[in-house]
Amino acid sequence: MLPSFHDGLLCGLSVTETTATLSLVEVDGRRWAVELTGVRLLKADDFRQGNIVLDLAVVTGEPPPHGWLEKLLPAPHPEVAAVYHDAHRAHLDELEAGIAAGALTLVVLSPSYGCELLAICEACRGVELPQLL
Repeated sequence: MLPSFHDGLLCGLSVTETTATLSLVEVDGRRWAVELTGVRLLKADDFRQGNIVLDLAVVTGEPPPHGWLEKLLPAPHPEVAAVYHDAHRAHLDELEAGIAAGALTLVVLSPSYGCELLAICEACRGVELPQLL
């Protein structure tokens, strides 16, 4: 279970081929590493110094809110062949079914300022880090 990071900070993002780690700080100064494993898709836009978190949502075992998957995986250009639109829709349906079934997890960090992050992964867990002296 993750705390509310509302008004906290996203201080760092570390990405490898199949993992991502978000470095977050709560308003009271507690530091966390939120680890995403089995990352399938990840999009992080507008990362800045001083990213302020509005909300961190983790969705699994239920259908994702409308529009979130489309932000992560936008539709092809309207003028491309219908086969690409059909493949895109099938991919979205597959991801949505995986999230609803609990096989996949959607992670959405909404910003008050700075980075918006969306990811689909197999698992997400938070680890509270020791306090700095």
